[in-house]
Amino acid sequence: MSETAVELNLESMPSVVRGFARAAIARKSGLRDGQTIPSIEARLQGVVPDPGRLGRYREICGFETADTLPLTFPHVLAAPMHMTVMTHPQFPLKLVGAVHLRNHIEQKRPLAVDEPLNLRVRVGGHRDVEKGLEFDLYTEVDDAAGERVWTGISTNLVRGRSRGGKQGGKTALPDPQDYTVMDEWQLDAGLGRRYGVQAGDINPIHMHPLLAKLFGFPRAIAHGMWSYARCAAALVPARPEGPVTLDVAFRRPVLLPSTVVFRVDNADSPGAYMLTNPDGRTLHLTGEFRTGT
Repeated sequence: MSETAVELNLESMPSVVRGFARAAIARKSGLRDGQTIPSIEARLQGVVPDPGRLGRYREICGFETADTLPLTFPHVLAAPMHMTVMTHPQFPLKLVGAVHLRNHIEQKRPLAVDEPLNLRVRVGGHRDVEKGLEFDLYTEVDDAAGERVWTGISTNLVRGRSRGGKQGGKTALPDPQDYTVMDEWQLDAGLGRRYGVQAGDINPIHMHPLLAKLFGFPRAIAHGMWSYARCAAALVPARPEGPVTLDVAFRRPVLLPSTVVFRVDNADSPGAYMLTNPDGRTLHLTGEFRTGT
């Protein structure tokens, strides 16, 4: 069973606030037997980041000032388009309660802060898994010449009844004691609100402890994409010389306020990294960092 593909050619960046409002009130039936997520994509040409917003994003995430964009910023730039795609009438899943599991970024070259970028966000298809279903949200960035310069893939879980999907075996996680402590970050209670406003992610679980409690959290939690970006700021040079690939798997939420510890497998040439609580007993995220083709 398939739906007609949807192609949205946008003339301006959508409102992220309206997107979250649509997500909150949407009545979605979920996938029926034999159905999958239809192909839905949105395009917007010639996007140039607002310098003020970019500067505030750098400050919140710990990126140095540079004439190129932070590695994770294109995801934030396209955030309103993510909501446009995932709140489209043909998108069959309810976003409230969806969990961001993994993220993958490939950047072919540094992106200048003032160069026009052509953005494409798309979704389509799913995978049945033990806890429900997973789907991938793609963010693709082309330069003015039409060359693909940045790609991001966000993998999300929507919990529900099992449809006979592959059972996830227990993956052996790296031992924090085998990693070198590189830094310790103190996170205040208002981090979620500040980052949410700049990043266009105003999910209630990040914005206020009382709202977070409605969704089962004892306190507000930090955005996974903030934690990811903060690690990227510590790993990736302000102006990387060539291609960069960064992966992350989100493990446990970071409650606010809290203290987190950044660790790497090799202090001289990091290839793997993690974020833990101070004693290393809680893994918040794990990931890999690669340079070159």
